[in-house]
Amino acid sequence: MSFLRNAVEAAARAKKVVIDHFTYTAAWAPLLASATASQTIPISADSDFLWMETALVVYTAANNLNPNPDLLISFQDTGAGRNLQDNPIHVSLVTGNGQWPFVLPEPKLLVGNGSIQVTLVNNVVQQEGRVSLAMIGVKVFYLQGYDRSKLIMGI
Repeated sequence: MSFLRNAVEAAARAKKVVIDHFTYTAAWAPLLASATASQTIPISADSDFLWMETALVVYTAANNLNPNPDLLISFQDTGAGRNLQDNPIHVSLVTGNGQWPFVLPEPKLLVGNGSIQVTLVNNVVQQEGRVSLAMIGVKVFYLQGYDRSKLIMGI
């Protein structure tokens, strides 16, 4: 288990934060052939978000699952101004599916009232009917004057 996840869980046990399971989503419908398209996901101002897993499903048409889409993906934490990879990466390397989500090697804390931009590149000359992305994790609500700097420092 990761340092950050352990710190959040310890703070929750100490009643310094409240955590609630939450999923942020984005959808591209359709994702055109050979297209590049972005979605910005706003992070709620009421809490931070500890992103732990990612899942992605692609349908070529209604009820027609594409089990092996040829897409590139990139993530940018626009609140912090940071890219989360050096170049777009194939979705099969950093996303799972609904049954087997990809577990991030280290959870990412996204600050409340920020956002994350997700960009997809369709590598094929065939339109995808719908691409759905789920960022799975927990909302972190700070209590009693406790803030994220104490969480990150392990206090």
